[in-house]
This record gives sequence, structure tokens and C-alpha cells, in this order.
Amino acid sequence: MTKSILLPLLADGEFRSGQDLADALGVSRTAVWKQLNKLARESGLEVESVKGKGYRIRGGVDLLDADGVIASLDAKARGLLNTLQVIESVDSTNAEAMRKAEGGGAAGLVITAEQQTAGRGRRGRQWVSPFACNLYLSLVWEFNQGAAALEGLSLAVGVAVARALSARGLPPVQLKWPNDVLFGDAKLGGILLR
Repeated sequence: MTKSILLPLLADGEFRSGQDLADALGVSRTAVWKQLNKLARESGLEVESVKGKGYRIRGGVDLLDADGVIASLDAKARGLLNTLQVIESVDSTNAEAMRKAEGGGAAGLVITAEQQTAGRGRRGRQWVSPFACNLYLSLVWEFNQGAAALEGLSLAVGVAVARALSARGLPPVQLKWPNDVLFGDAKLGGILLR
């Protein structure tokens, strides 16, 4: 039993009895209990247990849904997207995208994950990536104009991120050269070009 089977049953934050979970998964209540403990240990999510009520993830979680993301894209964006791959846990979306791109023909590939176990920020710093709490995303794109054409690309991507957030009604963000997206005094995200 993996996170992808158990998590959707608890994603809404409502209590589910051990028996209901066991019936839905076709396993014993003991197997459910073991898997819930494993889920909490591996993901860092707090699985609450209340006698007589069952189990829940307090507050629920919003899990990535490839079909939902694709359906929300306008026609132009869908035309640029080659593949959207949603992964439960990966070392780094960037490293995974680079592995996929090594064979070529990966332009328009988007890799996103619920969790990164070895994400990197600027200067090789670790990027803390808790499960189902943030957006971890890498995009593969091909440029044929040479390295000089990429100058300022991280800033252009930052501007696009700021505009996208604004278009969704979120408060304004700031950009910090060369690759940070800031909200107030906190780093909201980073843009890493490779």
C-alpha cells in the first residue's frame, strides 16, 4: 500500500474509521494502522487518531492532480505542454527533469512532486521540501540561440511567476536578483536555471 492509495482517502481532513479504510483498501485494520504509521513517518504528515472516530490528517492536504492542472490551462499553455508528470516523492524535480532530458526531445516536460528529498537552492543549499505543503516544479525547455539568449531569463521567469500570482488575486510579491520570489520578508520561492 503506498501513499498514493491511502492519502486520497484522508486528503479532505475528515475522520475515516479504521474499518472504512480497511474495507476501501481490501486489507485488515492492522494493515491500515501499520500503513498510517509508515505514511506519517515517511511524509512528515501528522495522522491524528481518535478512538471511536478514526483517523484523519488535520486540515487535510491538497494533492497534486495532473488532470486538474491540465484542465485549468488555457489552450495556448496546453499547446506548449508536452508531458506533465506528477511524482509522489523524488530526490529533486530538477534532477529528474535533467535525467529525462538527457535523451533529448523533452521540451515541454513538466515534473512536479509532492515532496523532494534532496532539493537544492542557490549555491547548492538544501531546499527543505515537506510533503504536500509547497509546489516543487521543474520545466524542460530547449533554447537554440546559445547561452547569451538566456541572460535575464531567471528574472523573466520571476516576473511571469509574479504576474501569475497576481492574476489569481494574491498579494504582490517582490523579486530579488537573481532568482528569489519574496513575500514580505520571507522567501516564497526560487528559480533555478540549469
